[in-house]
Amino acid sequence: MFNKNKSDQPSTQTSATSTTNPSTKGKPTPSRKDAQAARKARLKGETKALGNSRADRQARVAQRDRMLAGDESALMARDRGPSRRFARNFVDARRNAGELFLPGALLILILGFFPSVALKSISLWIWFAMVLVIAVDSVFMVRSLKRALTAKNAESADLSGLSFYATMRALQIRRLRAPKCQLKPGDTP
Repeated sequence: MFNKNKSDQPSTQTSATSTTNPSTKGKPTPSRKDAQAARKARLKGETKALGNSRADRQARVAQRDRMLAGDESALMARDRGPSRRFARNFVDARRNAGELFLPGALLILILGFFPSVALKSISLWIWFAMVLVIAVDSVFMVRSLKRALTAKNAESADLSGLSFYATMRALQIRRLRAPKCQLKPGDTP
């Protein structure tokens, strides 16, 4: 190590690196035009794999229509099951304070743009009142939903995640709910 000839050492390293180094290129760099064309061809192949044909589109539209109609086989996993169906019908059969959340938030946003301090303070109080009313209404709705579901089928009632599911559905505007409402307000679930 200490007494070796210095000329031997670099020659062995260069010969070893040239034979075992896999990073040697061995071909010219493609032009920008060729590289971009190859990248676009790869991307085009990936989008074709996603299924953009007319038949695939029609199948997706048919699946969405069945899901909006409430067909159990077309629903997403979060919406499946008898307890979820009962929760949807229970929420749809009553008027909820949460339905007014989005229009109320829009009103508060518009009031916040005015330079008047009085209007800004009024919008703040409207915000607090709206959140309080929605929270109280949601608590009463969830309690009565659980009571009604356990009374209907006590042994097979799946209550896991049902409170959040029903509350989120109650916060949606009625026309935008998916799956669509099966009951009108005032009907019995």
